[in-house]
Amino acid sequence: MNPAMLRRLFARARHRVAGALAGSYRSAVRGPGIEFADVRPYEPGDDVRYLDSAVTARTGMPHVRTYRAERECAVRLVVDVSGSMDGKRAVADDLVALLAFAAVANRDRVGLSLFSDRIEHHQSPARGDRTAEQIVRRYADWSAKNRRTDYSAGLAPLARHRRSAAFVISDFLGLADSRPLRIAGLRHDLTALWIRDPAERTLPDHGRLRLADAESGTERIVNTSSPRVRAAYAATAGARDERIARLLREAGVRVVRIAPTDDAVRVLVRHFESRAHQP
Repeated sequence: MNPAMLRRLFARARHRVAGALAGSYRSAVRGPGIEFADVRPYEPGDDVRYLDSAVTARTGMPHVRTYRAERECAVRLVVDVSGSMDGKRAVADDLVALLAFAAVANRDRVGLSLFSDRIEHHQSPARGDRTAEQIVRRYADWSAKNRRTDYSAGLAPLARHRRSAAFVISDFLGLADSRPLRIAGLRHDLTALWIRDPAERTLPDHGRLRLADAESGTERIVNTSSPRVRAAYAATAGARDERIARLLREAGVRVVRIAPTDDAVRVLVRHFESRAHQP
């Protein structure tokens, strides 16, 4: 992506985060627990489990520890860069930029992992606009080294990190097993951002075409003018989408469906607003 396009992407993401997205993000993405705040004298009704024995002994008066919810949250963007994502980079660009700038606007740390059939890039979570810009630039300019997808390899690093809000951005076409997502979801607050392109579910009538698999590179000649061929293609694509939906349900993660023609901000706002009303 050239510098002018990147500047426009930065500006658009900042503007839209400052608007509708900021509030919904803050109300939905929470820190992972509580942190120590202060010690104060005991009052009737206080939970005796929070008595601070050291301060109580030193002062001769019972004191209790107080806590507050952890505001800071680490946000991890885990993005599929395999061959099947080539035609979906524009919507993925928007998702990465919006989530990165929303995180830093909320003073959260944000990091990035890019994966194909292995981890191709990893950037640990950090704060600040410069971090968000680095993340957006890195993804926008990334040229994948491998075409295939392996979710076990791509999500494995999450098992080594502390709990975070993790967003997996993918078309999930290579998802064969729910286990990698299920395991990652046990440790992290995991959301699958499922990019579904309607164009991939239908075959246009353009006569004989050479079609290539985006990940394996396998080619074949297909007569797209045949109603029978188009019907078979649509049936296969429908079955594939049903399989992906089933695997995501089995994984037990939150799922957000988004098409390349959707407004990414509206999709994310709807998701975060629905989350804000969940326990």
